Amino acid sequence: MEQKDADKFVQHTQKILRLIADQPYMYKASLNNNVRQAIFTKQTSMFYEVHDEFITILFFWDNRQEPIF
Repeated sequence: MEQKDADKFVQHTQKILRLIADQPYMYKASLNNNVRQAIFTKQTSMFYEVHDEFITILFFWDNRQEPIF
C-alpha cells in the first residue's frame, strides 16, 4: 500500500469513527446488538462494540474472504 492510499484509509477511518461517536448504532448489528459492522468500502468492513461509555474497535475485515459466521 502506498503512503497516499494509507493516508486516505486513515482519513476515511477517522470520518467513520466521528460518525460512530455521534450515533453508535447507525450501522447494522452483526453478532449481537452491541457488535456492529461498518462497511467502509466494497472490500473492507470494521467491526466495533458499543459500551455505555466507550466504543471498542474489534477488527477490520476483508469482505472478499469467507464470511465469519
